[in-house]
Amino acid sequence: MDIAKVSEAEEERMRSFLMGWAPTSKTSVNYTRRHVRLKAQQVSLAMQTKQVEGVLSDA
Repeated sequence: MDIAKVSEAEEERMRSFLMGWAPTSKTSVNYTRRHVRLKAQQVSLAMQTKQVEGVLSDA
């Protein structure tokens, strides 16, 4: 959904629709939270890698 620039709320509505969940179901929140957690881990790892590469190039 990053490429399509879809808001979190819209992503939840679309996920609920596609999975056949009730529009008022909060099940999609769990999946959105997981997506955010995974994305944060990826960004953190990229930042760590960049920092380590900078330290190694200074040595």
